[in-house]
Amino acid sequence: MAPSRTGQGREDFCTDPSLWYIFYMLNDLMLHGSIGPIDFFVFVAGPKTSNLYFYQEEESWIRFFSKGNELSLFQDSLSYTGTGGSFCEYMFGVEKPFKDLIKKEVLNRLIMFGAFLDTDENLIFSNNTAGSESFHRLFLLGHAVKNYSFFVSSDTKSEPQKRQKQILRTVGKLLKRTDLLAQDKDAELLDSFVADLNEPNSTIFIFKLVHRGNREFSRLFKSSYARERRVNDEDETRLRDIALRHDIDVYQQERMKIDILYRHQDNKSVVDEYRDILLDLARKERIDPSELARLHRLRTLSIRNNIPVILFDTLDDFLLKDKHVETNEEAAYLKETRAILENLFFKDSSLKRHIIAEDIVKLIKAKHRASSRNDMGFEKILLDTGRACDEYARENNDFSIFEKFSAIITYFDRYDNVRGFLSRLAFMDTMEVTEDVLRSLIGNKKEFDALEADIFGEIFTKDLLTNKYMNAFGKKKIKMISDGIEKVIRGDESLKDVVSAL
Repeated sequence: MAPSRTGQGREDFCTDPSLWYIFYMLNDLMLHGSIGPIDFFVFVAGPKTSNLYFYQEEESWIRFFSKGNELSLFQDSLSYTGTGGSFCEYMFGVEKPFKDLIKKEVLNRLIMFGAFLDTDENLIFSNNTAGSESFHRLFLLGHAVKNYSFFVSSDTKSEPQKRQKQILRTVGKLLKRTDLLAQDKDAELLDSFVADLNEPNSTIFIFKLVHRGNREFSRLFKSSYARERRVNDEDETRLRDIALRHDIDVYQQERMKIDILYRHQDNKSVVDEYRDILLDLARKERIDPSELARLHRLRTLSIRNNIPVILFDTLDDFLLKDKHVETNEEAAYLKETRAILENLFFKDSSLKRHIIAEDIVKLIKAKHRASSRNDMGFEKILLDTGRACDEYARENNDFSIFEKFSAIITYFDRYDNVRGFLSRLAFMDTMEVTEDVLRSLIGNKKEFDALEADIFGEIFTKDLLTNKYMNAFGKKKIKMISDGIEKVIRGDESLKDVVSAL
């Protein structure tokens, strides 16, 4: 398809004829066309762009050139030479240089022509800036949908490797960190490039290559998943048809799916928190139980929020290679306790709110199990968590985490009060019951049962009634007080009636 040429002035508008010539002068150009499986967009900015001749078109190829720089597009590949490079968004799950991996602000991959990383990930430049790439490989190793290339045309007289270093110093940070690629704001990208390069006499060429088949597949999957957090059967059939029509291999399909799943707003915060923990662990030789608990907790949240587990497995594969996980003989209920409480220390504040009633119930039952077994492991976890909250509050001058932990501890205090009172009532013949004590017991029952129906009866009265060391008189008192508080709650009896009966 023949390319179309569009002159792009700025968005200013003026009705004064004496100033018209200012806007008649073109600031930049855009060229759009198609070849093979791709659509291409060429953005050009620099002096005298209105008179610039920079491309040559034949039936099966198109060549862009300027002062020794060249990029040619063929039916299934491209070739290049000159001072410039290529860049694209990092897709989720692709391997990155570790230096990029640990920097959250790095969003994009940047490759300078003639440059490569040595075994220590140091960037080495050479004077050989020519190369070629098939479209299949370009969209497989780069972004599946869109990839960019660029070159800078100038009269600068220096060897290629020196010029490449100079260009990298001026625009490298922009190209690595800008989110304009994700937003498809190409005009703004060109403006930012021109501003950062700051070479008024140079001409900048940016090439955007879009794979039509992958774009169609990606758009359908994204819109389908956004509606229901899953892809329905009808859209699955349409996706298979697109993949067959455009010969999209299974690996490429999975790359696009995983990237879209990750970027969904309900998934991203949980997965990013998981990634940050793994990045901290990547610097260590061993993974201790508390860190493992935080990872398990995030996986629990992912199941609760229907986040695909493959997102976490992908990160594990990249970041937990050859890591030794320290294990201990900690009981399963203690591991679950540790995992829930680690929720308090997530960096994303929205995730700290995910300790819900279901989790509090699990903690109460874990405390009950530990108390029944005389297992001090539960209390040790609470002490460790309290110490960590205190350190966090002092270091960050933020006591919100301590307040959240205190709210959880309140339930454990209620548990201790109820268990202590009922145990004394059951085993001590002279234990006195007052209306105030009974009123407190009823208040605690309401708080517990608000979390889960009849949890009070399950962990307190039922447990005592099946205690083999309790005599018949003790069991009778527990049964009477259990029935009595139910009658008070229903309004069938008063506190005084129950106290008198006891």
